[in-house]
Amino acid sequence: MKKILCSLIAFCMLLVCSMPVYAEIVDPSSLFDDADDIKEHAEEIFQEGAIVAIPEFTSKDVDYERVLKIYYNVDLFDLDNIDENSANDLLEKAEYYFTLQVDTEDGKHLDLGFQKGAELTDEIRERLADCTELIESIEAEEGKWLLTSEREVEKSNYDQFKKDIIKFAENSKTKYKKIHVINELSGNLLSVAMLVTENSEIQFKIINGSANGKKIDYDHPDDNLYTLKELDEIASQFDPSDFSSMLNGLEPTTQPSNNNTIIIASACAGAVIIVAAAAVTVICIKKKKAKAAAELSE
Repeated sequence: MKKILCSLIAFCMLLVCSMPVYAEIVDPSSLFDDADDIKEHAEEIFQEGAIVAIPEFTSKDVDYERVLKIYYNVDLFDLDNIDENSANDLLEKAEYYFTLQVDTEDGKHLDLGFQKGAELTDEIRERLADCTELIESIEAEEGKWLLTSEREVEKSNYDQFKKDIIKFAENSKTKYKKIHVINELSGNLLSVAMLVTENSEIQFKIINGSANGKKIDYDHPDDNLYTLKELDEIASQFDPSDFSSMLNGLEPTTQPSNNNTIIIASACAGAVIIVAAAAVTVICIKKKKAKAAAELSE
């Protein structure tokens, strides 16, 4: 009897000792970059009336599972090789914004963009010398986290992307410890996921764009993984003269500040275009809010 009891105790101890292996499994939804910037300034950003389509929306209504951090102006192809350390260094220097998907009561979907107010440099001030209202707006919003775009979309694209990438990570034999989203790497790489394996290796998955003559988006997913060299080769496939395809493809990536064409323009006219467009968008949003408030009071 004692032998049986000892065997049972030994079995139970062995079972308990094996449990940490399962406890170490990471929830894929936690692999995305955090939304701390938005959480920290939520009350300031989501004041009542901030969202024109849903004026009653406040910070208490934010579903942070639907917030996604997106990097852009990432000089990825300046690197010959990439590992976790060089990837982190690169992203620390890059610009970024957040997108939030919100559903309305009438079944519509809103895509909201949030970005930190740009610094008004002497160069930009000089170029905007004749735009007093624009300069004042940029100065007033400098360094603040702002709602810079609000638009209605047919479906919550980024929600679907997160579900797809989570499903991909769950079904993969490779374990991942971080997922970053990068937009506008090239005209045909509009949105790409950078996946960091538990061995600190870097893999890339195209979310939106085209590769080897095939369209890739939320309805036509590509489950292939690429190295930096392979991604660079795909980027080189883009023909800059194909301007219309770039414009058609840019919309789903939802660059903030209505920046769907800003990235293209900035390559020609410099960063001043981005700053000016962001300020104009903020002014327009404020005017829409004022108009909406006036209509409600009538």
